[in-house]
Amino acid sequence: DDIVIPAEYKGAPVVAVEPNGFADCTMRSVYIPSTVTRIGAHAFENCANLSDLTIDLDGSLKAVGDRAFYGCTALKRAIFEGSVETMGEEVFFRFGDYANLLRGRGKARRLGG
Repeated sequence: DDIVIPAEYKGAPVVAVEPNGFADCTMRSVYIPSTVTRIGAHAFENCANLSDLTIDLDGSLKAVGDRAFYGCTALKRAIFEGSVETMGEEVFFRFGDYANLLRGRGKARRLGG
């Protein structure tokens, strides 16, 4: 039920979560390491059981694609440590708890469009 995305795979850094990579999964928590610079469109879309998202970025995340966390209705916490340059359309549409969205030092220079 918990997903920990590794910082490296077969000796190479993991730098992206690909589009639709975990869409419709049943996991409850996701940890994304500081090596990731891009979360693709629809990467975690409709993961209705996802309630805890931690992104340990330290400034490395630059882009979050359209609807990356769309339909994650159980999501109660989304922590972004670092700055995000681009947030796509409806990234957190149907997000469980808007009060805890983008906690930490996260700040997007461009939201949507």
